[in-house]
Amino acid sequence: MSGALIGLPPPASLATETLTRLDRDRVRAVRDKDGSWAFNYSIVKLEAPELAARLTVWADALSQAVAPLRIHSLELTFARPPEGERDAPDGELAFSEFSRTCVDLIGRVSPENDLIISLFWTRTTSWGQECLDDWRLELKPVSDQVDEAGEALLRTLEPWLDGLEGLILNLDYVVDQAEGAGRAGSEGASGSQLSV
Repeated sequence: MSGALIGLPPPASLATETLTRLDRDRVRAVRDKDGSWAFNYSIVKLEAPELAARLTVWADALSQAVAPLRIHSLELTFARPPEGERDAPDGELAFSEFSRTCVDLIGRVSPENDLIISLFWTRTTSWGQECLDDWRLELKPVSDQVDEAGEALLRTLEPWLDGLEGLILNLDYVVDQAEGAGRAGSEGASGSQLSV
């Protein structure tokens, strides 16, 4: 796969051929700091250059969807796709709305330092997302709302996550960039403000 993707397709759709070739019922993919990918099954390291190429393009599309947040770390655990297909939501739109909500909420308390927003999902996860695992008092007024936004995102994405066993996505909120994007968005919307 080369070039840009149209939208942000369900990640499991990228791995079907690789799982078949490797004859594995589960493959864990971890994105390194340099953007490369490492794959394993249990303690066995796997080689999957074709999947790495697809995921690199996919992660670029995800990066655009969550901007101005930045991908800090990303881990996907692929499993055999379930039988039957469900209509998947627009992943690009869902992540974009989540990012804007977080930037708006966190911008209200004007944190002095950067922070990490975490999304954790497994097939057996019980709902109750803690996106801001941060004890800074300045974040307390919005932490519950950010957690609720994370839970709402994962509920929306549930059909989109079919074929995955797990997803861990950590996003950087970089103060200067996020606040600048928030101001630009407000000006572009003629003073309108996102309501949550």
